[in-house]
Amino acid sequence: MIGLASNWWRFVRLSASEQRADRLVAEASADVVGDVDEILSRANDDSIAIIDALLRFPEAEPDKVGAGPFEDLISESGEILGERIAVLARQDPLWREAAGYVGLADAEARRVPDLVPFLRKSPPRE
Repeated sequence: MIGLASNWWRFVRLSASEQRADRLVAEASADVVGDVDEILSRANDDSIAIIDALLRFPEAEPDKVGAGPFEDLISESGEILGERIAVLARQDPLWREAAGYVGLADAEARRVPDLVPFLRKSPPRE
């Protein structure tokens, strides 16, 4: 998982670069996003492990994990993994911080009640 996390972070950083050459390198390695998505779709220990690897990577940015793959995992598999993720968010500051960047619609949030206290609060609708 560490190698995949390293490649994912490299992709994220290069794709956000102001240098066109960096963005072209990122585009050529975009399959890493699909690799992470495939692991997340398993809704098992590997899904938890890849999020953990992304969060623990040196110079990781919890906002990018939270609003990206972590949000995808909760949105797609929260009913299966929600309790486990809630335990991690209670016990681990990295998981708790990343959860704070997850934004779910009200209907999605109702499917994962254990996680609601950790998720980003949506502004009220007018």
